[in-house]
Amino acid sequence: MQNLKSRINNMERKREIRVFISSTFKDLRVERTYLMNQIFPLLRKECEKKNVIFQAVDLRWGIDTEELTDEAEVGSKVLKTCLQEIDRSTCFIGILGERYGWIPDRFPDDVLKQHDWPESPMNRSITELEIYHGVLKNTAMHENAFFYFRHPNLTKEFSPDSLKESQENQEKLDALKKTICENNLAPKHRYKSLKELGEAIEENITGILNKKFPSDKDITAIEHERAAHYFYAQKFAKHYIKVEKFWNELDAFLNTTSAHVLHIQGEQGSGKTALVANWLLHKLEHDSTDHHFFYHFVGATQNSGEWRDVIGRFIQDMAPATGMKHELPEAGTARTPLLLDHLKSFSRLHPDKQIIAIIDSINGFHQKTAQNDLFWLPPELPSNCKIILTSNNDIEKSYGLQVTELRLDLLDRNKLPKFITEYLKGIHGRELNAQQIQKIARHKEAIRPLFLVSLLEDLCRFGDYEKLNHRLEAYLKTKTSKNLFIKILSFLEEDFKHVSPHIVRFIFSYLYTARHGLLEHELYELLCKRLVRQLDPVDWSPIHLAMDYLLIDNAGLINIANSRFAEAVASHYLNSENRSAILDDLITYFQQDETTSRSLAELPRLLNERKQHQQLWELLKKQTVFTALWEQNSFELKEHIVHLQVDFQKSAPDMFADAYPQWEKQDEKFLEYLSLLYFDLSYYTKAAELQAYLVNTTTTDKDNHQRLMRYLANSAKRAGHFNTALDLYQQQERLCHELDAPDELQKSYNNQASIHIKTGNLFTAEELLEKQQSICEKLSDATGLMQCFGTLANVYKAKEDWKKALELHEKEERLCKQLGDYKSLHICYGNQAIAWRGLGNREKALHYHREEQKICEQIGDEYGMQVSLGNQGHLYFDEARWEKALQHYRQQESICRKIKNMAGLQNALFNIGVLFVHTNKLHEAKEIFNEQLIICKRFGYRNELEKTRQLLDMMN
Repeated sequence: MQNLKSRINNMERKREIRVFISSTFKDLRVERTYLMNQIFPLLRKECEKKNVIFQAVDLRWGIDTEELTDEAEVGSKVLKTCLQEIDRSTCFIGILGERYGWIPDRFPDDVLKQHDWPESPMNRSITELEIYHGVLKNTAMHENAFFYFRHPNLTKEFSPDSLKESQENQEKLDALKKTICENNLAPKHRYKSLKELGEAIEENITGILNKKFPSDKDITAIEHERAAHYFYAQKFAKHYIKVEKFWNELDAFLNTTSAHVLHIQGEQGSGKTALVANWLLHKLEHDSTDHHFFYHFVGATQNSGEWRDVIGRFIQDMAPATGMKHELPEAGTARTPLLLDHLKSFSRLHPDKQIIAIIDSINGFHQKTAQNDLFWLPPELPSNCKIILTSNNDIEKSYGLQVTELRLDLLDRNKLPKFITEYLKGIHGRELNAQQIQKIARHKEAIRPLFLVSLLEDLCRFGDYEKLNHRLEAYLKTKTSKNLFIKILSFLEEDFKHVSPHIVRFIFSYLYTARHGLLEHELYELLCKRLVRQLDPVDWSPIHLAMDYLLIDNAGLINIANSRFAEAVASHYLNSENRSAILDDLITYFQQDETTSRSLAELPRLLNERKQHQQLWELLKKQTVFTALWEQNSFELKEHIVHLQVDFQKSAPDMFADAYPQWEKQDEKFLEYLSLLYFDLSYYTKAAELQAYLVNTTTTDKDNHQRLMRYLANSAKRAGHFNTALDLYQQQERLCHELDAPDELQKSYNNQASIHIKTGNLFTAEELLEKQQSICEKLSDATGLMQCFGTLANVYKAKEDWKKALELHEKEERLCKQLGDYKSLHICYGNQAIAWRGLGNREKALHYHREEQKICEQIGDEYGMQVSLGNQGHLYFDEARWEKALQHYRQQESICRKIKNMAGLQNALFNIGVLFVHTNKLHEAKEIFNEQLIICKRFGYRNELEKTRQLLDMMN
């Protein structure tokens, strides 16, 4: 761990090339503009190829040079910011012409005290002070610093007035250039054209890029990810108000033998992340020899909210200590069992060492079921393994893991003065007087860490001590954290109204409305377009710095740091009209290139939210976009198509048929995904037609052929054509043997078994499932095992062995959740409901059917929804709750008519007819049964036809 810490400390805070540009202002404006418009975009693209962020920091570029007096005002205003930005930068570019630059009349006292100047900085230009601070006194920057001297002939062309420098300033400029040369930082020659300057800078910065991030010796993705979480912890550790009893509870947990999981729960802003971050950093510093630490903070990186990635990181983190292979299983295979193998191996190899895993903010997991259900952790843990979780929610299901709860109380009001003093002094080196501290401590909301820390942070941001009381009084008039954040926004607007009266509103509105936040250059470009002018970086930089504690950086994406502040932004800025305007801006921006990963992540949701349905359809029907979205997030794509069907009052097959009337001319991968879309939206006949076409056109590629044959058989089975489906599955089985494809073979066994269950051949079904389970266990294929357990449970349900069926369904449920397979999960819930009904527990059965319906609504599975509604109707029917039963049967009928599911429709009509018979509404029952008979005759549902005829005969 100590080696890890050293590596992390030596790494950049993130993969970033941040270049500070220093030069005189008026005479070199042409160069700066050229670099911004021509060279830096090229460098940004080069950096993106290596997943490196490129950021150029130019604090004077874009200012109108005609207003010469502004230069003095700007210089005074930005000196402090300049030095801060230099400290944040990884490279330094200095460009000098024939001007020495502006010399301020005075310097802020804190700048004089905080920085180590060789002599008084008075009578020195801003440019020389930048160069001294950034390079001359900082030898570590020498290898990343580059200077470029302009040829006098170019000065005559671009800025002849700058040749009229005073004798004193000319001497200072010559001395500065001489010092640069003496430090071996001089350029090879003076540049004579913009092109020559641009090529030199491009070469130098590309050299730094390749040196810092070489392709063959680069840090691993695992190390980079770990570093991101380490620095995230450091950032949140700053905002911690220490409460001894919580700290002691964490220490005590390590020594307990009664539980392996500690769940820290508290409301938003109660300090959960700051607590575990501080405790972790302290342990890493002082107590790492006897422990192996794994830590994961949801929000630290762009994909940190995927629980599967958490388990993957945990495995990779353990691998060096266990000596086991740490390649992650293929997609679709559960990682949790492999994690348990690593934990057990570590325990055997290092019995005296404790594993401590911290997973913060599990309520931020993208998969909602993972936020309060611990299915993703191993069901057993070695005795030397301790896991610490934090969240806002209760843990509802722990699968046998012993969980200790720690509830974070609010702060002790009597200790607030001490907390406030220590926080300000320890983090910012500042103090408030006793009266100000007491006023803060008396505020009703000050016992909430989020409120207190936000108030103190903004006071520290505010530099005018004489006006501090005015700001403090305004904050103390607020009654909630939300009101405080709104007041902070108002003061930010006041502080930066000289840039634009609305710039703060636009910044936070864009960040709130974008799905994952925005890259810095995206936000900057949006602001420039909205303000209808080039935003001066001299203004952008202090705004960004002032808002730092309100924002979070996830792998380059800037976003709002907490949900309470996000609520304040929405309330303060985003009424219906403003939100529409912000949506329009974002849509226009991302429409510039619809095929980038950022546009695919943002644009469909933005168009849907703006109700621009036609534009959304025009985007989704493009084959490249459809294919990319299906591979990226098929669940979300299906959601959009489901909504468009309602908006256009047209089925998905009809919509795509209008767009692509001839399959022969279309991309095969697009057609394959389109057929799966039809299947998932319950258009089985249309799916089968398209899949049959694909099967007939891919006869030479046997692997594709057998896969498409399985798709076709699935559609035939769902449509009720069991003999056809069984024949196709058996053909697929023969191809799998021929291809030696066990992963596909086990699927064929499962599908054949499901048909044998429906036709009553239970012995044959069990034999096939035994073969499937054997293959899946050899392949460690959790998806196949999940399907095997579910189908085997159906065998036991057919035997009316309900308890055995439930045991298997519970195994299936856990694997569904681990795999994030919502479609299988809703089927599993439905099957568990049937088993509970078989055991006579209608309350449990109804609970699982409601869970089933909820997931069907989320994923747009209307076929599954109508089945669930019908089954809920049966439960109410059993209790003679006729109105509730009829309500659910009618909902089932409505969905079946909408999606043209004739099998489901005749079933719903039969259910309604039987209910009418039981409630003595015989006339209504006959009408319903007659309609059902017509459907059964037309579509060949013989068994149902005979059953209804018998009922009608009895009624007559």
